[in-house]
Amino acid sequence: MTTQAPIAKGQPPPGMANLDHWSSRPVIALLATGLGSGFIRPYSGTWGSIPAVLLAWGMQRLGNDWLFVATTIAMMAVSVWVASQAEGLFGHDSGRIVIDEFAGVFICYLGLPADAWVMIPVFVL
Repeated sequence: MTTQAPIAKGQPPPGMANLDHWSSRPVIALLATGLGSGFIRPYSGTWGSIPAVLLAWGMQRLGNDWLFVATTIAMMAVSVWVASQAEGLFGHDSGRIVIDEFAGVFICYLGLPADAWVMIPVFVL
């Protein structure tokens, strides 16, 4: 016979979003879920990477390598903070949180040309 630990009052069940926090922290929720792409199933991390690839491609098309490096560093810092804040909304290590995929995509594209023949294989890998 197994018993489950009771859920503390005010705490969401494991893996479930706390809707009160969702409505009170919409910016964190939108950033953490990659503008909602983290809700697409299956493979939310892969779906969450697609907007990041498009954003990285657009940033690289500007032709300013230093801006892309600065954006990558900022993306890493923001993703750590947003993901830690979003754990209160979605639970620890939720598949809905895909902001870390954004940072990973930007890191992968550092120093690479903004060409589809490069960016698509890097995304697949």
